[in-house]
Amino acid sequence: MKLILESCIKNPDGIIDISVFIKSGKTEALKRYTYRLNSEYQARRFNTLYNKGTKTHGRALQILKQWNIRETM
Repeated sequence: MKLILESCIKNPDGIIDISVFIKSGKTEALKRYTYRLNSEYQARRFNTLYNKGTKTHGRALQILKQWNIRETM
């Protein structure tokens, strides 16, 4: 699995939008996902793990999944 960071944007309301592309297995197709975090600390943890290399991309993705805000509409 390979994780490619597209953007990290902090909105005025404090919500952080992180957009990533995920390439899994040997397929060439990339899938785009956007995660919304309300914790700047968790966003910094994600960036630290992401920048360490491909061996820690799985743990970085788990942070995004665990702290993702689900919109209720």
